[in-house]
Amino acid sequence: MIDRYHDNDIVDCGTEHYINFEVTSEKILSQINGRHYYDLDKDNKKISPELKTVNSKKDKSLVGKTIGLRSPVTCASDKVCRTCYGSELSEINKDLNTGLVAVLLLTNPLTQKLLSAKHLLTTKTEKVDWGTKFSDYFSVNMNSIYVMDPEISIEIKKIPKAEWDEDEEQPYADVIDIYQNEKHLFTYNSPMRLYYDESISFEDEKDDENNTIVLNAIEYMENEPIFTFQAKNNELTKSLQEILDLIESNDHLGIESYHGIVNKFNELLINNSLAVASVHAEMIASVLVRDAETGKRLSFRSPKINQYKLYRVSKAVMSSALSVSLAFERLDEQLVDLSTYEKDEKSLMDYLYR
Repeated sequence: MIDRYHDNDIVDCGTEHYINFEVTSEKILSQINGRHYYDLDKDNKKISPELKTVNSKKDKSLVGKTIGLRSPVTCASDKVCRTCYGSELSEINKDLNTGLVAVLLLTNPLTQKLLSAKHLLTTKTEKVDWGTKFSDYFSVNMNSIYVMDPEISIEIKKIPKAEWDEDEEQPYADVIDIYQNEKHLFTYNSPMRLYYDESISFEDEKDDENNTIVLNAIEYMENEPIFTFQAKNNELTKSLQEILDLIESNDHLGIESYHGIVNKFNELLINNSLAVASVHAEMIASVLVRDAETGKRLSFRSPKINQYKLYRVSKAVMSSALSVSLAFERLDEQLVDLSTYEKDEKSLMDYLYR
């Protein structure tokens, strides 16, 4: 976020794009107080070019509507303009790096809440429904899964380490195939991420062409779990974890549009009683919206935008300016990647390399 901040001297970038922002409650309305918006019709098209300003105390009639919110996500300027950031707050924060402000406002209370939840002496973990088929061949005890039939084998399609979520350190699977005496029984979509020990498999059981690995039950029959999973404190950490999953996981809770990620971000902030204005969440979301072809931050300068993807945080960092990605991690990976040597984006971080 070090290179994503607003410029109070840029009054209006002139973007034709906006967020279809769902004002579902008065709390959500307060999240965008002082921000600028367009009235929309039922097809989310502008009713008029008139740009209005939200007054959360007077504009209660907006609750239940979808408005066209001018946003850092859809700003056409390299540095976010006053109008997309919100004129009043833009003036207040004019001398600050508002990208870093957004990060601190979100991560400080979020970290404290997560630490509080993790250090509880007792927790109420979520109940997991593994399904009847799974229970016929496996047993679950605490956070470990044991195989009951020595004739069972499990085939796993390996997830490349580059695609692991940011905080993962051990191989895991979401989908596995169950075999009995080499006969395929069923494909299982696990409700929990299944962690396994890759070293217990044998070389001749790996299929390099399909990038799969096979675990045989006979190797795990002596009270050795074949999988482990992470139980969560359902009451306190689930919704907090959803914020992390929204911006750090590959599927972003199933959300595929920049409209959706902004609305979900705000919903989760409200659910977790995090006093963070929407614009800060939008600043963070804006660096995750990437051009599908180039991987660079999506441009909103033209009426028609290119195809885009939502990146997770770590992938966005790796796709940023050279000095930013090198300051992050994975040096070996970057130094052998040709795209590293094609980067030409400038950064405030460049000064550290002089």
